[in-house]
Amino acid sequence: MQVEFRKMDDYRFAAFDQSTMNVPAEVFASDLIMESARHDNSLQQLLNLTTLPGIVGRAIAMPDVHQGYG
Repeated sequence: MQVEFRKMDDYRFAAFDQSTMNVPAEVFASDLIMESARHDNSLQQLLNLTTLPGIVGRAIAMPDVHQGYG
């Protein structure tokens, strides 16, 4: 799933794609942290979370966002 994260304000990015996502994805991070997150699978994992059945509200990543293992 390729979805673009838009900068909403200084420390908040969001992605919306009604065709594949059940809820929006939101990342609380600086530009530097967000750039780092774009180079691993952490944002893709967040987007995958938005497609799970039963998720309510939004999927959120905090400033310590990192790729999970396992």
